[in-house]
Amino acid sequence: MKHILLTSFSGSFGGMEIRMLQEAQLLLNSGYKVTILINAFNGIDKFRDKLPQGVKLHVKRIPYFLENWNHWRLKKFLAYFFYKRFFKRVKPDIVHVFLCWTTYGLTHLWGASKSGIPTVLSIHNVFLDEALPEYVETHLHDCFSTCLGGYGVTNSAREAFVNIFPMTASKNLTVVPNWVDLNRFSPSLPLKKTLRKDLNIDENSLVVGCIARLSVQKNIPYLVEAFADIAHQHKNVFLLIVGEGPMYDDILKVIADYPHIKDISKVLGFRENVEDFYRVIDIHALLSLREGFGISTIEAMASGCIACVTDIPGSNDVVDNDELGLRVPLHDKHKVVEQLSILLENQHRIEKLRANGLKMVAERYEKHAVENKILSFYQRLELSTSRK
Repeated sequence: MKHILLTSFSGSFGGMEIRMLQEAQLLLNSGYKVTILINAFNGIDKFRDKLPQGVKLHVKRIPYFLENWNHWRLKKFLAYFFYKRFFKRVKPDIVHVFLCWTTYGLTHLWGASKSGIPTVLSIHNVFLDEALPEYVETHLHDCFSTCLGGYGVTNSAREAFVNIFPMTASKNLTVVPNWVDLNRFSPSLPLKKTLRKDLNIDENSLVVGCIARLSVQKNIPYLVEAFADIAHQHKNVFLLIVGEGPMYDDILKVIADYPHIKDISKVLGFRENVEDFYRVIDIHALLSLREGFGISTIEAMASGCIACVTDIPGSNDVVDNDELGLRVPLHDKHKVVEQLSILLENQHRIEKLRANGLKMVAERYEKHAVENKILSFYQRLELSTSRK
């Protein structure tokens, strides 16, 4: 039985951390021993609550030196002994590092390499092509010296990573997307009517919504401003935002700047049963500044929503043609309003996009199909390590 350690440098509880928990459960169910090493972060209690039974969790103060240059030489010294002791005690066969941003997680790769442990990596965002600090560059050979391969959640994520770290081009890097549970996320007209009644939303309203972490990256104020313009043109619209995060109060303030949408908008906090709220929404608008994948987009499409995304890598890997949804500019609110307004007036296109989205999600992102890809990925790793 292989022992796989999953780890990351995490700042908050989001899509990457959910993917780590899902992968831990899948590996556990498939006979692997699974351990997670992670730093304390905003949302660690939720992470603990969702931890699969049988997975050992280590929450440590990790001396990250490649992610933060302050006192990096001292932290490098501490990191060397931290990993030597930790890996000697835990004894993983493979270390899987989940990467959410350019250097976030490199210390884990370095530590495993220095301990002689094979590593794999997964890329959960489309990293910006920025110059790396010189001291980071000097450690990259060590970071990737025991790397067997990895995957990006989209092709854009994979390509951006290789562009920044060209030494990984020879590694076995593939694409394994996030998945959606079609038993949980599915359309339901009866539930849609009931839930709208509970939320005091007219059943004939066209609901524009977004279910996401309320962070700067998700760009929710941009959506609110666009919706305010749309509401001047269309009287049967409603805005529904579901989620929690540091931008919650800012979003309320932006809504308050537009008195005419006060009674046709709601901002709900965190909800566990997000599948119910997708069913309320007609058009799910994820107008992010950047995305690694945008799991809420496929959850929304599986629930019968029309996807509207900014035309950026990650999001446009999912909505990759105009027959699947709307791809709108990132910095052109007028164009966003125009495209959404045209769609709101075209019921035939709404139904066509809804049907196309449901079909595409079932074909590309169905849970069991993606799980099989992940297991095949790990099985190939086992073969490669057994030959050495």
